[in-house]
Amino acid sequence: MKVRVQGLLNAAKWIHAQHGEDALAKVLRLCSEPVRERHAHSLAIEWHPQEELIEFITVAESTLGKSDGELCVQFGAAGAKANVGGIVQRTVFYFANREYMFRRITSLWRQFNDAGELAILEYNEKVATLELTGVPLPNSYFCALLTGWSYEVALALGANRPQTRHISCLATKGRHCIWEVAWNGFTFDEVELKQKKISWDEPK
Repeated sequence: MKVRVQGLLNAAKWIHAQHGEDALAKVLRLCSEPVRERHAHSLAIEWHPQEELIEFITVAESTLGKSDGELCVQFGAAGAKANVGGIVQRTVFYFANREYMFRRITSLWRQFNDAGELAILEYNEKVATLELTGVPLPNSYFCALLTGWSYEVALALGANRPQTRHISCLATKGRHCIWEVAWNGFTFDEVELKQKKISWDEPK
């Protein structure tokens, strides 16, 4: 499976912003030469093996975190801000129905990953259930990226105190990869959502 280099670069930018240049340099030193080269010379829109992204975030977790996936959750949230902000802005402008927007955003999976499918199994006023299928290399850190991603998307759509749980994971003997995103109402209604300017950048 291949993924966009953008994911690795977003994680690296987050490390640089939160921990500093020396911390990022330390993580890169502990990575393999192909990963260091990818970071130094590849464009965000290029494809690279999923294994390189997993290597980078695994090294970051063991070097800067507690190896519990929490850093990867932050990487995923940063990726949501960088990758899907433009489509959120455009969809808000034309059609401010949250369920439609959530489904539209999840359909972007194949723009950033060349295998697998992300779909919403259930959506109601308090919870959305997402499933990821068809990923040939299940990995708990890779899944943690999606945990952070889905939290940030729900927050941007106005969810009040969203909570995201990865309730089943193929990488840890689960039968499926499923996330539950729950919230306690919304901080603004759909009319206000349509008028709200989402403060995310356009994808680069």
